[in-house]
Amino acid sequence: MQKGIGLLMILAGCAGLGAWYGNRYREQVQALRQFCCILEILEGEIRYGRCVLAQCCLQVAKRTQDPFRKSFLQVYEKMQQNEGESFGEICESCLRAGLKDVVAKTEDKELFIQCFARVGFQEDVLQLRMIEQGKKQLEDKLCMVEGETASKYKLALGMGVMSGLLLIILLL
Repeated sequence: MQKGIGLLMILAGCAGLGAWYGNRYREQVQALRQFCCILEILEGEIRYGRCVLAQCCLQVAKRTQDPFRKSFLQVYEKMQQNEGESFGEICESCLRAGLKDVVAKTEDKELFIQCFARVGFQEDVLQLRMIEQGKKQLEDKLCMVEGETASKYKLALGMGVMSGLLLIILLL
């Protein structure tokens, strides 16, 4: 009886670990979607709202959730303090600190941060072009990752179950 319960617990634990690992792929897709959404908000604020970059960050902070909200509020506050740093430098430092807990690949985070670092002191048309370029790259990456996510989730879950069964066989 106890042996059977122990074996079931091993199988459930391994399956749970596989499901957790598979959910990390889904969280990466969600982070990429959030990156694209933020760039879309920024693009709309520049194009239609005719806002300056600091005001755009405030609008992004109002429309997003943590950790993005905190990061963009920090950017807005530092831009208001006007200590001589450029918009790109402020964004880079605040976003790097704020995105540590976001489940995304390092290269995806870097691509997102570089979208803001490149905007800088350019005129509206160039800012929009740089944002559109970054958004296009992130959307391409999102399409590629979305196609792979379902199969990777199934693979991770299957590997978890199979490793649990292997452990059960070894223990018997």
